[in-house]
Amino acid sequence: MPFGIHQALKVIVMKCRCGSKAVYERKTEGSFYCDDCLARQVEKRFQKTISENKLVKAGDTIAVALSGGKDSSALLYMLNNSKNPKTEIFAISIDEGIRGRGICLEKASCLTKKLGIRHFIFSFEEELGITIDSIKDRKTCTYCGVFKRNLINKKARELGANKIAVGHNLNDEAQSILLNFLRGDCNHFQRLGADPVKDKKFVHRIKPLRDIPEAEIVLYARIKKIPHINRRCIYSYDNQRRDILNMLDSLEKKYPGTIFQIVKFYDRIKPLVSKSDKVSIGYCDRCGEPGGKLCKSCQLLTELKKLS
Repeated sequence: MPFGIHQALKVIVMKCRCGSKAVYERKTEGSFYCDDCLARQVEKRFQKTISENKLVKAGDTIAVALSGGKDSSALLYMLNNSKNPKTEIFAISIDEGIRGRGICLEKASCLTKKLGIRHFIFSFEEELGITIDSIKDRKTCTYCGVFKRNLINKKARELGANKIAVGHNLNDEAQSILLNFLRGDCNHFQRLGADPVKDKKFVHRIKPLRDIPEAEIVLYARIKKIPHINRRCIYSYDNQRRDILNMLDSLEKKYPGTIFQIVKFYDRIKPLVSKSDKVSIGYCDRCGEPGGKLCKSCQLLTELKKLS
């Protein structure tokens, strides 16, 4: 369990500023919050991120990438509650073909039915002819991540969305920043942020939760009784991102605010990096999707055919 979640869930014998019993301590500011005040704080930060980055506008059609986990479920819930009447929202879920994934999709369907939102489910098996469980390779997370991003982008575009909302929280963003830094990947490094790079075939992706710590989203989902499942993928136990996650958890425990500072530092240097190394997106000769002469998805599918 990531640092912050355990202590967020334990009973804190302190009082919120409103006088109610506190359930959470925001260490970066030395404040305690009860259920209601924490929920309002999360929603306030959510709205601030949207407003400052102009992420949502009247007339938008937003596809929410809904996994059934806490982040994407909380994202869909808040977007639906705060949406402009002229904004349309629907959800897209992907069945990667991972054992036990069915319960996540059930939670996703439960939430969309509760909110009255259209829900589309696509599978790797039907769209790509593979399942993640069938892949006998250590790069499971690479295959899954690339195929999922490609499929969500393609289906969102086909369904008429002009934006895709993803549930990346503050912890996720800090991990991505360090991951791309360690890999020396300037191209992907520039695509981070609340409002990543745009392209006519690459549906505009937005991250309304990227300024909210994971621990606060866990509590928010519980406070609001949002249907979701809180578990990590069975294949994510041994990879570079997990090692970075563990390192950041350790640093955050010892130096509260570390994760927040990493993301804010990235925001300050991004304009400088973008000027020095402009992002270029090509189109795949095979499938026509964004990603260069041969997109990463097609490269990996070719690798899998050779391995089979």
